[in-house]
Amino acid sequence: MKQKIIFFVVFIFGIYLAISLSKQIWMLWQSKDRLEISQQRLEKAQAENQKLKSELENTQSDQFVEEEARNKLGMAREGEQVVILPNSAKIGEERKQDQKKLENWQKWMALLFN
Repeated sequence: MKQKIIFFVVFIFGIYLAISLSKQIWMLWQSKDRLEISQQRLEKAQAENQKLKSELENTQSDQFVEEEARNKLGMAREGEQVVILPNSAKIGEERKQDQKKLENWQKWMALLFN
């Protein structure tokens, strides 16, 4: 009888150890997945950080400042003249409006003979 009780206690203790170890293995597996996801996020953030640093370096250069002044502010160097061209999108809209006013046969005539 005493041997059966000892066997039962050892058996229960073995089951407890097996359950405890399986929980620990499961938690380690999940933490490995979280670590991989975090590493991917870190790599993505580092790449974006590097891109932003290079963009910042570019925007602080004299060439960028000059280019922005020319393109957005219409400024020029001494001896240069600024030429502003009309927006091509507006010209295209005006042509479409003119074509809408024409009859269909007039549009064909203009297409074929002009």
